Amino acid sequence: MAKKKKVEKAQEMPQEITKKNVEDIIERIEKEIKKCEDKAFNIYFYVIDTKGVPSGSLLYIYKMAYELQGMGYKVTMLHNEKEFVGIDQWAEEKYASLPHALISDRKTTVSPSDFLIIPEIYTDIMSQTRDLNCKRVVLLQNFDYMTRIIPPGVHPYEYGVVDVITNTEYNEKLIKNNLPKMRTHIVRPGISSAMFRENEEPKKMIVNFAVKDANDASRIVKPFFWKYPQLKWITFAQLQNLPQETFANALRDAAITIVVDDTTSFGYAALEALKTGSIVICKIPQNVPDWMYDGEELTNSIVWVDNLDEVADVIANLAAMWVRDDVPEELYEEMKKTASLHTMDDMREDIKKVFVDTLFVERKAELEKALNSFVENKEKTVEE
Repeated sequence: MAKKKKVEKAQEMPQEITKKNVEDIIERIEKEIKKCEDKAFNIYFYVIDTKGVPSGSLLYIYKMAYELQGMGYKVTMLHNEKEFVGIDQWAEEKYASLPHALISDRKTTVSPSDFLIIPEIYTDIMSQTRDLNCKRVVLLQNFDYMTRIIPPGVHPYEYGVVDVITNTEYNEKLIKNNLPKMRTHIVRPGISSAMFRENEEPKKMIVNFAVKDANDASRIVKPFFWKYPQLKWITFAQLQNLPQETFANALRDAAITIVVDDTTSFGYAALEALKTGSIVICKIPQNVPDWMYDGEELTNSIVWVDNLDEVADVIANLAAMWVRDDVPEELYEEMKKTASLHTMDDMREDIKKVFVDTLFVERKAELEKALNSFVENKEKTVEE
């Protein structure tokens, strides 16, 4: 008999535990919904440490976080570097001062109302966080990175992420063509008009190099002086790894900026140069971003070259026109037209549309749906 009573008691326990669990779950979901309403949830942005090397793609993430913080949301930049350098050396202090947290400290916890924003290069984090009950979103700025980093035989769908934020329509098309089950959102990069603006003073005949590989500058400069020794009065300047403000000042001073970056996903340097009124000579990149097009054709706001061998002659021709004050007015008009694109207001508009009006609203609705499901089936769940 004693054994029978013991079995009956053991059968009663799961019912008591189940009832308590359901009530606890309902209470927790209600708290999460309240956090959505009060902007009390967390938005975590994973960032890579470039060790002090400026990166437009990294700054794009910081700008996104900063704008959300300005809208009243809680943001934290997550990294996994004990010797974290950050962006203090080259970016504006308002971005560098955003809250940061070290992942390995294990002090960061996530809840169902929280968001994890994961760049495409962190496929390992996509895999490791798959079982978390928060909302995960991939931030894809370069489709090529994802194709290189994802292990062979692994499909992106296996990471369980549905929403992808990207920076251009070009990338959006790549995602839709290759991963049609993923839902895409575009947040256009914004460039500060306060920093990247024209000088009131006349420009100097300085030719800037905004190139990814320093060897490309040598490949252009040496043949230029061999071919045009009479133009040795032209000053050439290399703009690699400069703080953003110093970089912007250099662009404002220079009459010409040469941009060579075959693998760029956006072309920050070219657009920033146009915004300062510097004439841009650009080698056509492998993946041409949206803003470099005017309809179906490449924009006339840039002087395009197919290869580096063409650049010396283009510099010489532009320098001659500049000295004679004979640069076509149509070029300057096209430059101003393109320079009006990708403002910080554009970026804020997209952030509000994607995060505030879409992702945040949908997450709250998902939690409300879960709450209603538990409330409506509470008695049934307890009986079972």
